[in-house]
Amino acid sequence: MKLTLLLHVTGCSPANMNWTDDFRSRINLAPGVANLNAGTLSPTPLPVLEAAEALRRKQALMPHDFFFREAGAILKQARTALGDELGAKARDLFLLPNVTWAINLAIRAAERLKTPGRHVVLAANCEYGSLLHAWSQHQASGLQLRFVSVDSCRSRAEILRAFDAALSECAGQALAIYFSHVAQPTGFVLPARDLVELAHRHGALAIIDGAHAPGLLPLDLGKIGADAYGGNLHKWMMAPTGAGFLHVTGALQDALSPLVVSWGAKHLSTHNRHEQDDFFGGTHLQGAVEFHGVTDRIPQMVMPQVIQFWDELNRDRVRARQKELSQYAIKTIGAILEPFVQPDDERQWAMTAFKFEPCDRKAFRSWMWNHDRIAAVTTRLREDVEETGQDTQPQPYFLRVSASWFNTTDDIDRLTHALRALLRLRPREVFPA
Repeated sequence: MKLTLLLHVTGCSPANMNWTDDFRSRINLAPGVANLNAGTLSPTPLPVLEAAEALRRKQALMPHDFFFREAGAILKQARTALGDELGAKARDLFLLPNVTWAINLAIRAAERLKTPGRHVVLAANCEYGSLLHAWSQHQASGLQLRFVSVDSCRSRAEILRAFDAALSECAGQALAIYFSHVAQPTGFVLPARDLVELAHRHGALAIIDGAHAPGLLPLDLGKIGADAYGGNLHKWMMAPTGAGFLHVTGALQDALSPLVVSWGAKHLSTHNRHEQDDFFGGTHLQGAVEFHGVTDRIPQMVMPQVIQFWDELNRDRVRARQKELSQYAIKTIGAILEPFVQPDDERQWAMTAFKFEPCDRKAFRSWMWNHDRIAAVTTRLREDVEETGQDTQPQPYFLRVSASWFNTTDDIDRLTHALRALLRLRPREVFPA
């Protein structure tokens, strides 16, 4: 099947014109659309789409042979390539549909390690709503979720002091700390390695939601040292939807069990969980955790092609471009909305937040798309406070701008113009109060 390329190129600085033009020609970009939401999904590079299509054709032509003979070897190669990219050992990596799956696995494993004297989980107060809900589902079993306020911390040192104080207050009862490497409402970056070391000094596990980190930050999971680190690959790293991972080590890996019980789980009762299984393309434990019956795993299989695209892109050049766009957004949108942080803030990277007024978030997305063909979102500091029962205070709203290397300053100018119009017109469906 031939893939049609739709290309829209505007607003590049001269220093970035040549390479950004070249690589935009290798992804699908719809003309007239400003995709400023790489924090949810990015377009997939054409070489990756072509590799995925080739695998789908092979699977459709010879499904039995593909499933029983080829899939395991392809997944093993993909896991190895991803491990090399992330600074992780392949045996500690689990290929999964998304980070939600990954963190749910880590939560279940942590629950198995809790004791009456060590049962408190300390979470940053900027976590993703659906995963706060996942944690809250386990409170009936004795896990206690407490929050550490980091949104008002003005430096990484202050974030560390806040967690240190909370861990000390727990007096040895902390089972784990839980935080996002990149906070999804605001985009600020937490000091992952330092927080992991702090947790371990207090005898606690460290579980990290790294949904936004791959493709956005330089990652070395071995050096970070978290007990569990989950990530998405379809956001900034531009893999097809359905590619995520969990990196887990030590006691938490020993406590890991599959969310969906299938044939791989049966093998755990009769085999060493760390032995290789050629059918699953990994260890028996990886087979048990990853295999959910016959499902579409092709998005995970094309990780070597995703990484090759990034090799050609040049990661340092991409991150410099993302930072440049973030600073431009702060300058331009900052003329009408207050930025959450300033360009020189050490917590800032490429996902930029601006303080916004309460609104209907679905209506905001629809308005921006229907009127201006702009993909942009608003967020809240904590989306799921009702589920935890701990905080009934109104949560602040933000406009989140996720500008990746393929975006242009024209995209940001369009958003600024659309925001001025929205705030002037104040449509009731967006601002119902």
